[in-house]
Amino acid sequence: DVSDSAAADNYAKFPGVPHFRDWRKMLDKLGRDVDAVVITTPDHTHHCIAMDCMGRGKHVYVEKPMAHSVRQTREMRDLARSQKLVSQMGNQFHASNGMMSGKEWLEAGVIGGVVEVQVWNKYPVLSSVYYANLDGRPPQPSAVPEGLDWDLWLGPAKWREYSPAYLPRTWRSFWDFGSGILGDWGCHTMDAPITALGLGLPLRVENVENIPGGIEGEQNYANVTRWHFAYKGGILKMTWYDGFENGGKIPPCSKNYKWANEANGALIVGEKGDLFFPGHPSVCRIFPREYHKEIFHSLPQPHLPRINGDIYRDFVGAIRGRWTAASNFEVSAPLTETVLLGALSQKTKTSFDWDAAAMKSSSPAANFAMESFGRGGF
Repeated sequence: DVSDSAAADNYAKFPGVPHFRDWRKMLDKLGRDVDAVVITTPDHTHHCIAMDCMGRGKHVYVEKPMAHSVRQTREMRDLARSQKLVSQMGNQFHASNGMMSGKEWLEAGVIGGVVEVQVWNKYPVLSSVYYANLDGRPPQPSAVPEGLDWDLWLGPAKWREYSPAYLPRTWRSFWDFGSGILGDWGCHTMDAPITALGLGLPLRVENVENIPGGIEGEQNYANVTRWHFAYKGGILKMTWYDGFENGGKIPPCSKNYKWANEANGALIVGEKGDLFFPGHPSVCRIFPREYHKEIFHSLPQPHLPRINGDIYRDFVGAIRGRWTAASNFEVSAPLTETVLLGALSQKTKTSFDWDAAAMKSSSPAANFAMESFGRGGF
């Protein structure tokens, strides 16, 4: 941990365990005794740490989103594949019972043809501990707190003076460090419809509407973002809504399901009924409720593999050769790419077609943003 004060409780809890600020020094000293690494740093440092660890032959678990750019997600996937390493992204409810039940029900045609998908999250909430409410003022430089390695925290990001506006929890407020609320929650909530419907990478991403942040480089206060996917010979649209308390639009939902102030969720609208997943998609419900009761006893029996215990046990079991990690990089890289393309659209306020093979969009602004930080950024 780069901050002695942030890690103080853990240092006290495990007094005999050596601790480090720099993961490289840790692996230089202890690497022979390390099989796997769990990376729970801010988004902008996931890639550089994971690539170094995998280059040393270590299995890696990386919190969501697995990286900060499309290129980074692919590089991490490719290295894990070539090194034959176990990988896992921390979208903890992937392959949960709720997720797999939804997929089984969809495959059985329970809700009929799929019409559209809506996903939402009420955040950012400007008064919360996770958002730097700057009131339109740039972060004010301050002396670096004792025990914090600010340069190491910045990692591959462009240098700037330390400000308490960035730490400890508010770094996601800035595009240079995070990917907005979509990057924070998309790999959870969008995972449900993408997995259940078997969607690939999007063909197009639309910046439908947003309320910009108060300063340059700050994430938007609210967004409506839409993806277009190839689906069963046609196009399926998925729309994301966020920032309700900041003037953002709430999801329209459907005749069968009315939004009732849920903080987050995903709704697959069908011709005969709807499937609803909460923000962490551990359960799945059919609406209208009367229809769910009517067909309850005829729902298909569970047959798809579920996650083994929790996602951490699943990761360890995969390392021991018992199974394949549920959210390994072959699964989580395209999911994260889809999420980050939406964040890219929000950041640049552009809509674009996506050429996945060439890894380029139809928007010069989006392409510039993807490459403007070298191998970082979006």
